[in-house]
Amino acid sequence: MDERKASEEEAPPPPLELIFFETHQLSEEAPPELPPEPLGQAATLSLLELLEPPKTTETSADLPPPVTPFDRPGKTIAETLTSVQEVERNEASLDSAYSAEGKICSVSPSDPPVPGEFGYQEGDSEQASGVQRLSSQITIKYSAPMIQLGAELEPFVVEADGPIEEPPRWVPKLTPLVAGKWIWLDPATLQFEVQNSFARATTFKVQAPCGSRWRFTTEPPKISFFSSSGRDGLFPVLNVSCDLEVDWVSQLQLFTLEDKHGAGHLIRLVEVTKNYREWTAKFTPVKALERDTKYRFKISSGLVSKAGPNPLTECKSFTFRTYGDFKLKRHSHRRESFSFEESATWSFHLEFSNPFPDEPAQIEAVKVEPPLDDMEVRIYSNTIHVKGRSPGGLYRITPDPELVDLYGQQLGFSEPLHIELRRPQELLFPGNRMCALQGHRSKVFTFFSLSYRGLFIRIQEVKAEDWPQFLEHKSQHRRGEFSVEGQTGFVEFEDNYQIDRVDVDLSPYLKGESGHLVVQVRPLKAPEWKAIEEGVEATYEQISRISNNDEWQSCWVQICNLSVSHFTNFQSFAWNVIDSKTGKPVSAESEFLKSDYGSVNLIRYKSESVLLPTRCSRVERKPTLRGYVFTDRGLYQPGETVTIKGWFWEEAWPGAPRTELPECSLSYEVRTVGSTIEKGETTLTRGSSTHLAFKLPSDVKLGAAYIFFTAPSGTQFLCDFQIQEFRRPKFEVQIECLDEKQLDYFVRAESFSGSPIREADVHLKATLTPANYRPPGWSQFRFGFFTNIWRYFGTSLPESQTNARGKLQEDGSCSCRLNINQKQEGRSYSIELISTVVDIDNQAQTSQFKHLIHASQVFLGLRLSKRVFGPNDTIEVQYVVVDSEGSVIPDQLIEIRLKDEESHFLTSGDRPQVVVLKTERKGHLEIQGQVRDEGGGPTFHPCLVLSSGLSRLSSLRAGLSLAPG
Repeated sequence: MDERKASEEEAPPPPLELIFFETHQLSEEAPPELPPEPLGQAATLSLLELLEPPKTTETSADLPPPVTPFDRPGKTIAETLTSVQEVERNEASLDSAYSAEGKICSVSPSDPPVPGEFGYQEGDSEQASGVQRLSSQITIKYSAPMIQLGAELEPFVVEADGPIEEPPRWVPKLTPLVAGKWIWLDPATLQFEVQNSFARATTFKVQAPCGSRWRFTTEPPKISFFSSSGRDGLFPVLNVSCDLEVDWVSQLQLFTLEDKHGAGHLIRLVEVTKNYREWTAKFTPVKALERDTKYRFKISSGLVSKAGPNPLTECKSFTFRTYGDFKLKRHSHRRESFSFEESATWSFHLEFSNPFPDEPAQIEAVKVEPPLDDMEVRIYSNTIHVKGRSPGGLYRITPDPELVDLYGQQLGFSEPLHIELRRPQELLFPGNRMCALQGHRSKVFTFFSLSYRGLFIRIQEVKAEDWPQFLEHKSQHRRGEFSVEGQTGFVEFEDNYQIDRVDVDLSPYLKGESGHLVVQVRPLKAPEWKAIEEGVEATYEQISRISNNDEWQSCWVQICNLSVSHFTNFQSFAWNVIDSKTGKPVSAESEFLKSDYGSVNLIRYKSESVLLPTRCSRVERKPTLRGYVFTDRGLYQPGETVTIKGWFWEEAWPGAPRTELPECSLSYEVRTVGSTIEKGETTLTRGSSTHLAFKLPSDVKLGAAYIFFTAPSGTQFLCDFQIQEFRRPKFEVQIECLDEKQLDYFVRAESFSGSPIREADVHLKATLTPANYRPPGWSQFRFGFFTNIWRYFGTSLPESQTNARGKLQEDGSCSCRLNINQKQEGRSYSIELISTVVDIDNQAQTSQFKHLIHASQVFLGLRLSKRVFGPNDTIEVQYVVVDSEGSVIPDQLIEIRLKDEESHFLTSGDRPQVVVLKTERKGHLEIQGQVRDEGGGPTFHPCLVLSSGLSRLSSLRAGLSLAPG
């Protein structure tokens, strides 16, 4: 199967677009014209006098009583705090700055210290790198409070270019000077907030008033990218990009260009450009370089930027080679599709040493013999891409000798390429673990292969007791040999592209009419064919060593004349053994085989044995409390009363008859997350029913709540309800489709009293999904586009979504139009429109509208008798044309054809008709049907079938047959 085409089974839906417009734009009449000038005061008053006076209604209302504040639990402590004004506004106290309590315990950022600086330890060799990334602050933490609690200190602002003031004595010294401010975060933490950021490629030194000092270094300039463009011939452009601005001219001596012998070449600066945060300098050699020569472009350390004095600390270089002779370097080919089709798409890639011109000459780039179907040739950079369809075989590809590269060199004669296109190989083996055959009907084991020249087969008779070992072999995902014993042979196929069927008669390998066999198959490799063709004396033990042991496939074949029917009643597992020849039940013995990889029932009758895999588990006979319980609302607020009605009964086991409970008491417990809110008992009345009501606490936890009912016997029953804080909805939202052809929609929001929700935000979300519509009464026919379910691995059909935002008008409504761009012709779609309106109180209400749109008013249905056809079978297709209600529409012109073949133009009748299609093609075939309605709208129906071209066993080598030796 073609797994790579799985995502192509459903075409992606077209893009969508939502447009808001005024409601009056839906009408064909023009809106009324407004007066060119506003009315005057006199005219306005005269119009107002004609209006009826507004009707008013006076209603008296009582104001709510004043709310009494809640009681304050706990003890109240009265404490007089010192106000900020009472604290003396002076500098921070540094009396303990030089004592043990006031020393600095940590700083950030900082470099590894050097002797004499803060934090240095003699002999400490494991020091981290001192390069700091861009930082915006310095933090100093003291071991004790440095200022009085409650002291109000103004931040000290440092101006980089302003006059230097005498700083307070608690301010550290920073060199070089940076604009920012020093501020106390707490009595023991001092922070410097830089105005912008610390300069790059600079070393900063900090000295605290206590005498501690340290330093930190920001990042030096960094070469982020440099390369040669590669299309400039002997004057290549060398690009050097740096994340800091650099004076390139004054430091040109740091850039050197050397050949493979170490000889230097002069270079010059062409230009400097800026892109985002990088400065790129372009260099080029002064004189032309030599052809087909390797060069090294090196940037020495010491490159200094304008941001700071610290230079580049590493040396960087890269190599490149100038162009040489124009020739073919390498080639490759691959198969683009992997379906079981007679011809597939192949692509060839020819890579040359030099690039082609941007606009190559209109010549035949390559010559392919024999020619490919639908061949396309595309030239990109230094590669020629050839794509086309081929059934496989040997091909000769010759590049055109008149091909010219970017530098004017001609390709000349080159040896043609001989490429063999191999078809994909597949071995279709039945079953995953076991295959069962009825001995009195057939003992033929069948499997299929594709594009294999030959297969190696081993058949071994086993006992039923060997099943656990075989199950272990398969459960561990082994594809090696299950056993080296048994009869061996091989089968040879003709060299044609079709599915080959292999029928192996297992009768000679059985000692009686029934038994168990293990069939192992693997493909033959080229060295094995050579050993077979050189002489029959080569044994299979010798040639089997050449093959890959991971390509074996094994199947357990069970041949018997017994039929087993089994059943379970939740209490036990039982079976009846029937003789398939007579149809009468027989008395058989059973044995349970258990292993680490599964269990099986072994049934014996006379000389026959049957393996019955079982997954039955015994159910413990334990009574269970059942109930039918419902609440009055299901959703409650804290403080509300929950009312419950329920009926209860007991079951001896699942599926057993119900047993009504006598008049007794059920205990119940109401729980939420982490707490119990109610406990009690309720009495069952006649009919085993009960009524229960309780009030929720005002401080109950929100979420799910559970009620556990317990019967006197100890059995329990569980039901739940929700506790949430919610607001009652104030308004509702409605969506209507005004025009299904233009896809115009109308959204309206109004309160429950009928007043519109004006100027509220509205959010629209439209979803378009490909769909197929089947009219009622035609369940046996297929309508619409076919989805290949065995090759489609998506979890859902592809969708296309779009969103739009807008506002409601004064009347609480808005209109929008959905535009579908590049809609697939003849396709039905499902449209879902979700509208969410948010009012001024931030309350949101949502409404949904979903409907189908069809490309046509008539629908074509096709029906196939089967999906897999043989080489001589005719494909019979029933067709019918109906409307959306399922009524047959006669006299409609229909076009039905196999893809890429002639069309059949037919006329529909008042009942389903039949058309016969014939073809010699094999593989996946697509049947296409089309019908149009009166408006010209088409309806397509593509459907897939498989023409297998099955063939029997071709031949067996003499002396190596499948008969027992």
